[in-house]
Amino acid sequence: MDKITTAVLEDIPALRELFRVSFSAQEEELDLFFSMRFAPLDTLVYRRNGALLAALYLWDCDVACAGKRLGADYIYAAATCEELRRQGIMAKLLDYAAEYSRGRGRDFLLLSPADSELFSYYGKRGFSNAFYAKCFTLSRKTLSLLARGASGKGITTGADSIRGLWACAYSRADGVVWSREVLEYDMALLKLAAVGSGDKLRAYAFWQQEYDGAVQIVDAQAQAGSVPALAAELLRQSDADFFEFALPSDFPLSVDDFSIEPVGMLRPLSAAGESSASLLRNAYMGLTMA
Repeated sequence: MDKITTAVLEDIPALRELFRVSFSAQEEELDLFFSMRFAPLDTLVYRRNGALLAALYLWDCDVACAGKRLGADYIYAAATCEELRRQGIMAKLLDYAAEYSRGRGRDFLLLSPADSELFSYYGKRGFSNAFYAKCFTLSRKTLSLLARGASGKGITTGADSIRGLWACAYSRADGVVWSREVLEYDMALLKLAAVGSGDKLRAYAFWQQEYDGAVQIVDAQAQAGSVPALAAELLRQSDADFFEFALPSDFPLSVDDFSIEPVGMLRPLSAAGESSASLLRNAYMGLTMA
């Protein structure tokens, strides 16, 4: 018999194995996730005769839209056992997640497709493109030129300071506002370049090293005039030859050769969500995690 429920603590071994196989996760990453982010009531699982076949995790966040904040759940690490894919299991789990999140008072369900082919799949599940990033790659030489004359220095910062910088950015733009708990998890999972004057944060970039040696910047915000210092801090932290950026459309850094790419989708769950979805403009998701 098939059944969808929230998880229980006894599901952790099966959830770890599904996560490990589906996302090639290392033990250190699994330990980090299940110690910092796992919550049974935020985890939906699909069972068949008691066996766990699929799961997804819901992260509470807000969507800033036209000066307002609406509640949302972000779907993280949605996965089905490989041998049972393409049987409609995840579609049922996504529909259940929509009803579950609606019952929690959320206005949106959000996700970031792990690859371009999944945009079409999620489009058939009621999701539409809503979040975009300005994408381009800079060589180390070019980034070094940007770093000349940097004013400011690398600092140690925390989740509250990052949320404060976001608040300034989203007073003029739309996007996802992550919770303090999500930021703390990503500060443990990713590398962080942060610069400021004194102890006041002026710019940050979450980044990770790609397998080809390039650095991928997965989330960034900056105040005017702080980009050179951020470039200098990225160069100090990494010896990579190339830096791949995915930035807000109004980020104070651009090049001639860039593209605007869809990175996140949403599914409205309420009347407020339906009306607000059409108002989103150049919305940025930032910490897009499959």
